[in-house]
Amino acid sequence: MENTVPLVDAHCHIDNTATIPNSDIVKCIMATNLDDFNTVSNQNNKLNGFGIHPWYSHLFSLNADCNDKVSHYKSVLHFSPNLPDSKIDQIIENSLPQPTNLNVVIQDNLDCFATLKFIGEIGLDKSFSLKLDDSIECQIKLDHQFKIFERLCQLANQFNLNVSIHDVKCTMYCFTTCEKLLFPNPNVKIILHSYNSSMDFLQNFWLKNLYDDKRIYLSISKKINFNKSNKLNIKLIPKDTILPETDLNVHDPNYCESLIYVYEHLMSIYNLSDLDACKRLLYANFSQMLE
Repeated sequence: MENTVPLVDAHCHIDNTATIPNSDIVKCIMATNLDDFNTVSNQNNKLNGFGIHPWYSHLFSLNADCNDKVSHYKSVLHFSPNLPDSKIDQIIENSLPQPTNLNVVIQDNLDCFATLKFIGEIGLDKSFSLKLDDSIECQIKLDHQFKIFERLCQLANQFNLNVSIHDVKCTMYCFTTCEKLLFPNPNVKIILHSYNSSMDFLQNFWLKNLYDDKRIYLSISKKINFNKSNKLNIKLIPKDTILPETDLNVHDPNYCESLIYVYEHLMSIYNLSDLDACKRLLYANFSQMLE
């Protein structure tokens, strides 16, 4: 009898109180901040990641002296020009924690990084708005997001770890950063997480530069890649670059359904004979990504 292959999830999450459910799904668990990284790093799971999601990048500094909380957040967040300085200071003091020195975090976890498989979830997001209270929204400055993203790419390069990248309206920035820091290292592979940007850019930049060396993958999710706003024609993407993902907390009640949904739709898109054939294809891609 032919051995069956497991379902795989190339990008999922866990909250800071949960444990990973015991199931037959092979999970790549990505961290987005220190809270969930501490949970991830304490799990008996072989496919863990460390990352600072761009939505949490404001909480971190690369300056040796980041004790001045108000100055830090004023330098990395864009507030409405209509807000007086005194109001901004009050919001920062009441709503935000003391910033964390990312370089210290990295130094303190060097032994842990040697056991990881990924740097992720990391990236850039031009659309996100941070809500600090019921009435105030601000944006995380892109230049600060970029500094955190670049530092984490350097970490991936140092430890030869694959990266899982979040990209919202920053496709060229993400590409040029990876081109500079990651392309020269043949041991690092890049996973474009729930990629939903230009098909032309994908073909003419990412695939053109990395496909022949099997260093580029796209992880496909139900909530981003199979909805009305999806820009991606998945059928035009080489099927040996495709990975399935949920981008959900592993305890989400829709977790298993979401993963099966991706498998079934990829089976149809690529005209595979049945679900087992799809499982074999995606597991082969997944295994190749981990080599």
